Amino acid sequence: MVRRLSVIGLAGVLLLTGCLPGADGEDETELVEEEEDEHVYTPTPTINAPEGYYRNVLQDGKYQRSPARGSVSDSMNNRVDVDQFEMGLMEIASAHFSQEDYFFRDGQLLSGGVINSWLRRLGPYSDNERIGSRYVSGLNPSLYTEEELEYNDAVNRGEEVDENPDLAVDPSEWSMEEEEQRMKDNPAFLSHIMEHNYMVQDGEESVALGGIVIGMGMRHTYTFSITDDETGRIHSFEESLDPEEVEAATRQRAQIVLNRLRSHDDIDEDTPIVIALYQEQRRNSLVPGSFVSVARSDSGVELGNWETLDEDHYLFPSSRASENRRDHADAFSAFKNEVEDFFDHAIGIVGKGRYKSGDLQEFRVELNMQSHGKAEIIALTQHLSGLKQEYLAFDAPVKIYLESVTGTEAIVVTYPGEEPFVHIH
Repeated sequence: MVRRLSVIGLAGVLLLTGCLPGADGEDETELVEEEEDEHVYTPTPTINAPEGYYRNVLQDGKYQRSPARGSVSDSMNNRVDVDQFEMGLMEIASAHFSQEDYFFRDGQLLSGGVINSWLRRLGPYSDNERIGSRYVSGLNPSLYTEEELEYNDAVNRGEEVDENPDLAVDPSEWSMEEEEQRMKDNPAFLSHIMEHNYMVQDGEESVALGGIVIGMGMRHTYTFSITDDETGRIHSFEESLDPEEVEAATRQRAQIVLNRLRSHDDIDEDTPIVIALYQEQRRNSLVPGSFVSVARSDSGVELGNWETLDEDHYLFPSSRASENRRDHADAFSAFKNEVEDFFDHAIGIVGKGRYKSGDLQEFRVELNMQSHGKAEIIALTQHLSGLKQEYLAFDAPVKIYLESVTGTEAIVVTYPGEEPFVHIH
């Protein structure tokens, strides 16, 4: 049964054009649950920003954190991937759920325990979390063979089977060489699962769950460690993964995820569910990975055709950017030279470009200073604003961040056709 929330108040959601102070004379829309609950739900105001953001639904004035947030153990290794994964998931949602008609709510249906159980390796039922009378099996590949898995599952279910010591596998008896080979043959490629909820007004006096978006993160490399029982020495391994093979396997897991979601008591049969696959970058990469494909289910357990997403990230300067984004690489190089002339020596400066279907969507520049004075910061920020107009006049948002050991010192942000926004801390 989908929970519906009553709507109180006559005014629409507040539209702001600058900062976020309350506007005198404006009524505030409140969403409150029906009589069985006492919670009051309030939508946040709309921010009139070029990127466009969903309004959130606050419970009793507080943000509703997902019960899974912070409790998922097997997650991404790269901070830039974590940020891009979550923000990119919202961008994908905007193509399915209008930002004007839907409220965003952090995922409330999947707990951290459930997601962790899904991220485990498939194994005998005794190794997986049990929910009521149902077992939730891991989505990552098992270290058992199919025959071993079936045999041990039957034993754990109490079925009568012919004893077979060769199939009654005990991982504690594996040699280090056998464990290593099984790990390499069956990499745990699924790293993270994230849920977002989208609430929609239902009639004149209620709001209900209008859609769900699920992100599934795929590892770029698989790292694991094995302890030598004889010496106590820990051996670490790192295996590169084939992205096409990983994506194909994850698409299969996506169908399983859809089946499990449809069995959830709080999800209607016709609630749209969107599943997007995210390819991570290698550990310590300066640029994030990207979403590679997305599919949608409008009802039941039928998942629609997969749509391939053409998104990429480039680091400037880099040989890859010079080969594939020559015009932007040359422009950034000229910009970088001018900045270094200001200091009369080389400084830390990098650019990061995000592209969709070959078109630049956003260009970010980060400058790192070791020592500085306030007057120097002001002069450099003014100089950066002029250099941006001359060298980085791209048909996409350009954001320049001036950083130091104490934090962000200044920002210069420009959107196409608009004057730069400059702020000095």
